[in-house]
Amino acid sequence: MISIRKRFGQIANAVEHGGVLRLFSILWERATKGYSQRSLTYSWPKPFNFEVVERAEACSWFFLPHLLSEHSFAGLQTLLEIAKQKLEEGTVLKIVLTDFGGSLESFYNAIAADSALIEQWSERIELIDSSNESSINLQYSKGDAFYVSAWWTMSALQNSLPSELLQRVTYIVQDDESLFYDQSDVVESNLYRLSQATYIPSVRYTVNSSSLAEHLTLKYGVNSKNAVAWEVFEPMIDRNKFFVDESVKKQKQVFVYARPNVSRNCFSLCVNTLKLAIESIPNDWQFVAAGTLNSDLDLGNGRKLKSLGKLTMGEYAKLLQRSAVGLSLMASPHPSHPPLELEACGAFVVTNRFSTKDLSKGSNRIISSELNAVDLSASLVEAVEKAQHEWSYLSE
Repeated sequence: MISIRKRFGQIANAVEHGGVLRLFSILWERATKGYSQRSLTYSWPKPFNFEVVERAEACSWFFLPHLLSEHSFAGLQTLLEIAKQKLEEGTVLKIVLTDFGGSLESFYNAIAADSALIEQWSERIELIDSSNESSINLQYSKGDAFYVSAWWTMSALQNSLPSELLQRVTYIVQDDESLFYDQSDVVESNLYRLSQATYIPSVRYTVNSSSLAEHLTLKYGVNSKNAVAWEVFEPMIDRNKFFVDESVKKQKQVFVYARPNVSRNCFSLCVNTLKLAIESIPNDWQFVAAGTLNSDLDLGNGRKLKSLGKLTMGEYAKLLQRSAVGLSLMASPHPSHPPLELEACGAFVVTNRFSTKDLSKGSNRIISSELNAVDLSASLVEAVEKAQHEWSYLSE
């Protein structure tokens, strides 16, 4: 008979680590707000049990939170693209799902593999779904390599692998994830501490952006000189989806990236910014939001922020191509994708500076502001004025 812990995994851990009230609060958050980082990480790190075996061919292990397309995000896509590169190089791949489920079909869809590639790769890829297990049991050989992005999986590997094998771990850092947690919260303060402890020099690093790499060096002392390996890449924008479409006229429209359930995207600050700026923006301009905002919001003076809900990637790209101005915030050193996608579609974008991050250095269409409503609202008015100058028909 399967034990309660093995059958219910995270739920059992939630009761153990946070108590019944904590469990109910997390389940309520999931029901009302959907997927969130807090829901995933309250019971981590889930332990690994490794067994050494002899294997003729070395493998590359990729540890993914899930393969659910409805909860996909840019950070996960980066990890999938690296996995795709390994397949193209002829590597044997083992994909471990740690938090939620998924399928190989989902993996192939995410990396846009056609039937010929699927047939070519099918014998070199294995999916291991450990999402419902309380621990993860794996057999590895000493020539294997490990790729991880989520901090909680990195933390588990630190506690499971011998030091000589930790040097074969590539930590794909998408952000300083310790910033996601409330230090005043009983559970989250522990997650804050654990996540900070993963930024160690004894592994390989692949860091998403030079600004984040500089932040890691300043805050944690991790750099190209003391890491086992150090690679920095700039965020990848899909130019097949996000580009200036000359056949599409810009509309008198401000696009807002809306994730009320994710604190680092500062949605309440976006709303306050709009309310301050609205009197200085012509009445025929519209304000639209895509993401997890469930209903329209009143901005005052008879103006509203219209919720478009969660769009498909194609719908989202078309919306950005129509929008003359965008507002997208991220209270972290990682350069989030929406400002870059908006800029690629030709819009003027208002975003924020943070630590070493300043996206305005890379484009004159991006206006970087301090993270407060007064400065942001002034920048938003400036962006609208620039758009009206760029496209004269917006002033008509």
